[in-house]
Amino acid sequence: MKKLTIIIPIYNAEKYISICIKSIIRSDKNFEILLVNDGSTDQSGKICENLANNDSRIRVIHKKNAGVSSARNEGLRHASGEYIMFVDADDMLNKDWDFILKELKNDDIYYFSKKLNQNINKEELLKYIIGFNSENICVAGPFSKIFRKDFLEKNKIKFNEKLINGEDMLFNVECLVYCEKYTITSFSFYQYRNFIGSSTKRFDNRIFESDKIFQEELKNILDLSDIDKKLVQNIVLYSKQMAICVFVQRISFLKKFSEAKKFYKYIYDEPYNYALNKKNIVNKKCSFLLILIKNKLEFISYMICKIIYRIKNQKKEGYYFSKI
Repeated sequence: MKKLTIIIPIYNAEKYISICIKSIIRSDKNFEILLVNDGSTDQSGKICENLANNDSRIRVIHKKNAGVSSARNEGLRHASGEYIMFVDADDMLNKDWDFILKELKNDDIYYFSKKLNQNINKEELLKYIIGFNSENICVAGPFSKIFRKDFLEKNKIKFNEKLINGEDMLFNVECLVYCEKYTITSFSFYQYRNFIGSSTKRFDNRIFESDKIFQEELKNILDLSDIDKKLVQNIVLYSKQMAICVFVQRISFLKKFSEAKKFYKYIYDEPYNYALNKKNIVNKKCSFLLILIKNKLEFISYMICKIIYRIKNQKKEGYYFSKI
């Protein structure tokens, strides 16, 4: 049995796959790489096959396009490693990443990040996964973490394929809730590619139904946990208030306010109206937008988000790497 399975979902990533894989296979340690080609329409599938033909540690799975959660779940079904690690096709690992293999000693989860204190308890760690902390740190992504495969299978934890946003956070919350033993280390080996520039953002109205599912699942998971109930209430409130702000930002991607106006109705419906009308704003990052929406100042919120987006995207298109 391999020590570690590295699952990489692939969708139209022909520019990045080889670079990503090259950063991983510099090591000759006991691991396998699963490339899950999620119905790519570019040359990604062929590149994956060529990589697998040249390295016995690489396996390729081809499937119909169904999204990143479906691809990761497919990888979980085929993984033969004792531990699971997720990497995105456009990211990279540091050359000394295989140091982490020495750290794996039967814990359920391993977190690798300089942003986390190694001695924090489960409730504090949950706040960082949700982003509910004064430092504005959010470690909701599945990367820079390693999960014991038996732990995931025993608790039937997988990515929710109904979601188009928030699936990573939900996966990590569920993992932490069921986790009996975890380790945090400050060793950071994962390089996340951040894209910048003027690329067009598209509004997708599926976000509303997707987030309703997310909010319900998050509450159900936390209600059944041994997490302090007051903290659970605050996290649920924070999550809904954050969703309202995300909605406003996404709505602002529409070119005209006359197009955007009809979508504000979702914000005033369940389950968000409770969070909107709550006197206690636990999400300080979004307090200004929340006040605008509460007072039905929709056009002002729309224009503010539009202006902020334009300012952020005045730079030339490109990317930079950051360590998680």
